[in-house]
Amino acid sequence: MNAFKEDTNWSCHAYASRFVFEEEGKMRSGIEFEVIQSSKVAAFLKRDKAMALDSQDESYIDLLNHYLEHGADHEMFYQKKLAYFGNEETIYYLTIWFDVPAEAEQIVITDWYLLVEGGNYDYQLVPFMGDEPIAYGKCSIYLANQQDRETLNKLMSIRSLEGKNVNANRALNGEWIQAIDQNTLFWGATVYYVGAALCVGLLSAAYSVALGCLVPHQTEAYFDFGYKSGNNSGNAYVRANSNKAVANLAIISQDLINTPAKTVILSHWHNDHICLVRQINGNHNYDAFWAQSTWLVPQTAAPVANIVAHNLNLYGGTMTVLPNVYPANNQVYNVYNNPNLILGKIDAFDPALLAGRHPHHHGIYARINLINSLNVLQYQQMLLVGDCTYSGIPNVQKNDCAYLQVCHHGGDYALPPCAQNPVVNSLYIPTPKNDPNYRYAFYSANGVTHGHPNANIMGRHNAMGWTAPWRTDRALTGRLVVTYNHIYDV
Repeated sequence: MNAFKEDTNWSCHAYASRFVFEEEGKMRSGIEFEVIQSSKVAAFLKRDKAMALDSQDESYIDLLNHYLEHGADHEMFYQKKLAYFGNEETIYYLTIWFDVPAEAEQIVITDWYLLVEGGNYDYQLVPFMGDEPIAYGKCSIYLANQQDRETLNKLMSIRSLEGKNVNANRALNGEWIQAIDQNTLFWGATVYYVGAALCVGLLSAAYSVALGCLVPHQTEAYFDFGYKSGNNSGNAYVRANSNKAVANLAIISQDLINTPAKTVILSHWHNDHICLVRQINGNHNYDAFWAQSTWLVPQTAAPVANIVAHNLNLYGGTMTVLPNVYPANNQVYNVYNNPNLILGKIDAFDPALLAGRHPHHHGIYARINLINSLNVLQYQQMLLVGDCTYSGIPNVQKNDCAYLQVCHHGGDYALPPCAQNPVVNSLYIPTPKNDPNYRYAFYSANGVTHGHPNANIMGRHNAMGWTAPWRTDRALTGRLVVTYNHIYDV
């Protein structure tokens, strides 16, 4: 961790993760990179044993030997590389600020770059385990050569993990631990205020003999795993709401300890949709969560995904990686054969095209049936999309829902095909259920960052029939619980 701060001649290989914007000061455009010091990957790029020997790092030498002998696809190499690159002290977030917005737009998201200390661009460096910058300075940026980019993608790519742990009560049947089974009913969905991020808890239902109806049981799954407190924001409105985010972090964290067998569905791998991991990583109170959780995620070569994969591999959890394919196959999956929770892969563009490589165009969406507490044959549907484009979801899956988690926090979706054209954009917004009593749209946003939500975007959703907007930043408690026929601000 200290190497970046102490080495005045550092360089790093950087995965371009997402666009960001300053909330105060110069209000510049920026790119958030996931970075690894070049010294940790140089021997792989050069295929040079001598470089590894010079480091005197035995794990590095061993990993390189496996790579040179067996290649990146070999299972033993994969196991070892997760331990090496999945260390939270190996990966950092580095943001570069551009005075000219057009320069930021030249950076290709998901591509690899070489960053070198000294130059014209302001940067700030944040460790994976931490919210505050540990270093500021200036750097230069260069596109990595084609061969290095291909090698880095192979090194950082993740794959499915089968898991190691078997529930003792089910051991005779050889069943894996899982949070949801085919008979699980869902009572509601909790849309948390977690700052400029997203986290939705899926609540199961249990029958109450005393009440003669279904009641909420426990959170079985999370759709996205984001958290940003905002307590250090330069904006007074965001700071005023930070106590809600902190309270929700405490609730979610305790839930992961109390009932660790969770299903986690990630729409994509951007920081604001996985950063709850940064709050619990390395804390042994969550070992059971890593052992018993099941993750359903999109394919990626983002370095931070290796941290999640390493934890699951170390403790025995499972991960299913849904590949990016094009043309999209539009396959729909019933999670654990449960008809009340489906997910699908979003593949809106050919990955060979620049527009097609963006994580918002290759993510995961989910649709959940919220059951009527008095009649299990009745339900309302809620669509969850994270930041991912509506255009990649088949109409039969995205339309006719009663509730919608609005794409990209209600921010202006600047990428094609939605672009900035309101007519084009509106074509892809889902059509709500044909019932004026069920037209609810949920905006998970802090009200400020990146224009989340944007009044024009909210207006477009309203014009498409989503006439009842709810914003997490304006929720009294910061928790909106969505059920079959009611929304609770609790």
